[in-house]
Amino acid sequence: MSDLERGLENPTVITLFELAQRLDTTPVALITPDEEAIRETGKANGLRTK
Repeated sequence: MSDLERGLENPTVITLFELAQRLDTTPVALITPDEEAIRETGKANGLRTK
């Protein structure tokens, strides 16, 4: 798990599914960017955001 947290390893679909179950959420919710992430990605790419 710590390799995932540090960005050294990518989770498998099974890992996402198991993590979502333990967090009482869905795998889609784990990988869907939130508003802040969308803004930061836009800034990094030189795009104007609201």
